[in-house]
Amino acid sequence: MNRRTLMAAGAAVALSVSGAACAHAAPDGPQAPYDGDRINVISEGRGPDVVLIPGLSSHPEIWDDLTARLKATHRVHRIHVRGFAGLDAGANAEGPIVEPVAHAIAEWMAAENIRGAAVIGHSLGGTLAMTVASHHPERVGRLMVVDMVPFNGVWFAPPGATAQSVAPVADATAARLAALTPEQWAAAAAPAIGTMVTDEAKRALPIRHAAQTDNTVAARAMRDLIATDLRPDLARLTIPVTVLYVHGPNIPLDGAVIDAVFTQQFAVLPTAKVKFIPNSRHFIMLDQPEVFASEVNAFLE
Repeated sequence: MNRRTLMAAGAAVALSVSGAACAHAAPDGPQAPYDGDRINVISEGRGPDVVLIPGLSSHPEIWDDLTARLKATHRVHRIHVRGFAGLDAGANAEGPIVEPVAHAIAEWMAAENIRGAAVIGHSLGGTLAMTVASHHPERVGRLMVVDMVPFNGVWFAPPGATAQSVAPVADATAARLAALTPEQWAAAAAPAIGTMVTDEAKRALPIRHAAQTDNTVAARAMRDLIATDLRPDLARLTIPVTVLYVHGPNIPLDGAVIDAVFTQQFAVLPTAKVKFIPNSRHFIMLDQPEVFASEVNAFLE
């Protein structure tokens, strides 16, 4: 991969995981029983704990289908990050996002006496899930990462890049996203999200979530996402890990290159099972709910 190709891919990733305008009323759905300064949590069902963490600008609604399938046999906890998808920013109104939010998730799990849970994270939620598992291993018994790598900066810089070397790109990307007006942010949402969902009828949900997101929170989360390298921390994990990923136009690289990146990035983790999901884009749970549910069932077993 040459530098121009990588930078183009990075720009596409930055746009595709961001959304649109500042916060509005929260989408319809269950009220969160836990109301923290960085996260809210919606809990349903009874049984072993499953924690679901959505991605940048996403609402817990993206897990509705999976929750309906699991809550008869599991206690399902859906995280809502403050500042995303209609929820006020709270303590996420300033400063870093990833580490503080991951710590808040672990604190909530400790308060609920949740240990050894199955944790599933999509996109930025995958980064949060990996951070919780790495920094609070007693809380996570198994981990599923959906379409995210431990070092997302790989899409933004030449081979050999480090979290330190890609930091200027992360800063510039965050500044650009934070500087958008609500109208500009909203205008970018539909085409960006459109690359991440194959089924046109299902694009409206994540587009709405993005349009209700505080872009300053999303910008700082994006900065963390680019400049965080979790590979050294992951190398210490011994729990079962499942990684699902796709080929999609939101990462405009050849499929073989994407395959290689995912394989190489998770090579530090001997327990990881890395699996390509065909005929899907970034939101696998929306594009292929049956396939996704089957993968989750296998992961939980």
